[in-house]
Amino acid sequence: MPGRICYLGDDDLGQAAIYLAGIMTHFGLGFDHVPSTEKPPVGFDAKPYSLYVISDYPAANFASGQLERLADRVADGAGLAMFGGWESFHGRLG
Repeated sequence: MPGRICYLGDDDLGQAAIYLAGIMTHFGLGFDHVPSTEKPPVGFDAKPYSLYVISDYPAANFASGQLERLADRVADGAGLAMFGGWESFHGRLG
């Protein structure tokens, strides 16, 4: 069984996030969810997540250094799945 998943994005669990959250729940995968409207909690990038799922999550939500630490975690073996969308690449009207 894989370790815990960090799921960043897709509004809240009662809206757009319901699809991916439902799949992970169905297969018994534990996850923590941060909606697109919220910033990740301090220290999230230090937790031993086995996978980071980023889906329509604004890069501007990350505090200084968090993306670099997330990249380090991936380089050390954590997985990364990025699902594209307007938030992921260049913004709503970019």
